[in-house]
Amino acid sequence: MSKKLKIRINLVFIVAILIVSLVLAIILLNPFNFSRSIENQLKLENLIDENDVVLGNISSNIILIEYSSFDCPACRFFHLNYFDNIEDAINNNEIAYVLRLVPLKRSELSIDLIKVAYCSMKLKNSLETVKYIFKNYANITSIEDIYNALEYDVSELKSCVNSIEAENYVKSSYKKLIENRIEATPTFILVKDGEIKKIVGAQPINLN
Repeated sequence: MSKKLKIRINLVFIVAILIVSLVLAIILLNPFNFSRSIENQLKLENLIDENDVVLGNISSNIILIEYSSFDCPACRFFHLNYFDNIEDAINNNEIAYVLRLVPLKRSELSIDLIKVAYCSMKLKNSLETVKYIFKNYANITSIEDIYNALEYDVSELKSCVNSIEAENYVKSSYKKLIENRIEATPTFILVKDGEIKKIVGAQPINLN
């Protein structure tokens, strides 16, 4: 093989490597693909775990996970103004809904409110206590305010609030917040027919 031919082969090889490298760089740096790679981290099979309370139809092809906080003014605004259509969908078994509450203030009251909300969802399969807390948050000074407002025997609820299950719910919700790179509340993960979308902020959620 002549020296000139060797040089030409080497040049072709180098050019090929450069082209492949350029194509890979474009793919990796493309904002759409970067965004999609973040969404792909939210694996469908990992969206719901044993610490979650699923309301509505767990077999639905629409799953809505909400990261929220009683301490968050935008979250309270969302629940007071935009939650009705979601609640209707839950009650009509059209969606599977998971509420992950996190204590932004990390105070004892914030954590207690989350525990009582979790236990109420778990034991009563209802969002009534959650709705009450969002609506009356400014006037709640202790967990006893919640107990006194409920119109049923709260002994089972109190036992749940003091349980390891309630503690695990608080820890799991915060862990999922970090894992799924949730940077603001409210944030929603909407799954429709296997497609995953992240929605940030207090805004109407289109479930159709």
